[in-house]
Amino acid sequence: MLIELLKDGMTEEQRGLMVAAYCIGYHVTAEEMARYPEQLCPAHDSTEVGKLIIFNSITDTTAIGMVSRGDVAGVNPTVWSAATDTIPADCQLGMAKYNDSRDSVLIVPCPTRTYLYKHNTVCPDLDPDMVFIPAYEDMFPRGNLHFADSWLFAGNVKQNMACRLRNWKAKN
Repeated sequence: MLIELLKDGMTEEQRGLMVAAYCIGYHVTAEEMARYPEQLCPAHDSTEVGKLIIFNSITDTTAIGMVSRGDVAGVNPTVWSAATDTIPADCQLGMAKYNDSRDSVLIVPCPTRTYLYKHNTVCPDLDPDMVFIPAYEDMFPRGNLHFADSWLFAGNVKQNMACRLRNWKAKN
């Protein structure tokens, strides 16, 4: 729905108010980017505002699933870049974990090195079974972290949202 909203559901004025569009765990095709170059313009660093931010996570390069196969955009959420260098584990700022006793969400350590492969974030230090569901193996093979994408890099997303908001405020 977010991709469709960006394509056809916003005026130029509304688009100018957008800080960023985090499309976590999904993809955008080459055809979509060619047809909607202004609306589906991906961010290339940690500070750009008004841009699309996409990432999908896997534990190894054989785990690319149906949702992210053929990606043409994607960043490594530990550094918000499309560079393919291996990023040290200490750049992963923690994952979100629900705390039953406090009815709240905590950011807890989840150290993993990361690097980009075909616009997917590879997390080689994580357990490939952490969110594996055999019934969905055809779409999300073992090692595909699609079901963790929204919380796996919560510390990084939280920090990045604050950074982009500061930049947006400075420009507006």
